[in-house]
Amino acid sequence: MNHKYSQQEWIDYLEGDLAPRQREEMDQHLQACDKCSRFYQNMLEVEGKLRFAAQRQRESLRISEARARQAADACILQMPKTGTQVSPAVRRKLTTLENFMSPICGSETTARAMHVAAHRTSVASPEVVGEVLWEDFLENLSSVAGMLCGEPAANLILQVGSLAQ
Repeated sequence: MNHKYSQQEWIDYLEGDLAPRQREEMDQHLQACDKCSRFYQNMLEVEGKLRFAAQRQRESLRISEARARQAADACILQMPKTGTQVSPAVRRKLTTLENFMSPICGSETTARAMHVAAHRTSVASPEVVGEVLWEDFLENLSSVAGMLCGEPAANLILQVGSLAQ
């Protein structure tokens, strides 16, 4: 057994997206390796805490799924077109954050927070952040969200943005 697994393979393992043969190999490795077994248990614990915190946040807002989707769609439409091609990876990350933030902060606040965070990152809009500046943008967005929506939301936004693929 070895520790050759990438972060993406661990994520796929947690989400049940690995091919059966690779999943079986990782299952065997986890049974034989205390270090990886502890790592896996820690990942499960963190994921559980994030899901619990997100669920509590969603329950406190009592917003319907349709309203959340509408808010996210409105946020996307409000983003200015810059003529710069957005990478698919950054678009997925932004969409993940928009979908997460809109029910918590509201679609208008989410759109404004993302633009303020982009400006603090020295880019014109969230669409042009790019992979290189993602972490800076995320830190700025978390900071702005903390002021607007509270520290628990800011911490969750930071975690969701870090995990977004």
